[in-house]
Amino acid sequence: MLISHAWDRRFIAKPTLDSVLWGKHDGDGKKLAAWQSMTSGFFAALVGPCATGPFDVAKTRLMAQSKSGEQKYKGFFDVLIKIPREVRERGCCACSSNVCDQTLCIRSAPSC
Repeated sequence: MLISHAWDRRFIAKPTLDSVLWGKHDGDGKKLAAWQSMTSGFFAALVGPCATGPFDVAKTRLMAQSKSGEQKYKGFFDVLIKIPREVRERGCCACSSNVCDQTLCIRSAPSC
């Protein structure tokens, strides 16, 4: 029972969306239709890439800058401030492509 509670704390997005969207709460016995569960799961799966994507990009840019020797960014927070400015200059598609790639697992590498 202790393990199930630990998992409940780690994966809160889907139960929260089930509650908000469909009024289903853990232990109430209410069954969701397959399309409702799929909808909640889909939106819950978007949370991870949307939350971690900007930090992954910042880390990658800092690592690339250290290898090239060029000092475009002063530190982690500087990257987080400058990237949105660069994205606005290039247009909105530059920002959304990273989230789409992570969500749909589109990679140039052979494995996801």
